[in-house]
Amino acid sequence: MIRRMVEGIERIKINFTLGRWPIEIFGQNKPTHMQNGFLHMVIEDRLLRLYGERFKDYIVQLKTNGLKTEPAFAKALKLEGDPYLELLKLSRWTDRELEELWEEPK
Repeated sequence: MIRRMVEGIERIKINFTLGRWPIEIFGQNKPTHMQNGFLHMVIEDRLLRLYGERFKDYIVQLKTNGLKTEPAFAKALKLEGDPYLELLKLSRWTDRELEELWEEPK
């Protein structure tokens, strides 16, 4: 279990394994739909739907090679800086703006 203050808001993260499955529980003292973990899942879902199967396959490949989810998305999209904060910024972008962000690897 890890408790930290991020941007003035306390957060808690608990990691454990259930059988073969790694589990992570994340929480902040604010409504679920406003928590960073939830917002990350929303933008990640948007990106996966927007960019399609090849993007998904690339993310899976990056994760298989050891990256966590947010860093994998940041690497795929060539985002600089903290991948967790950069994904939150993308959540405010329109689909049109997002469409121009990803270039398929050759």
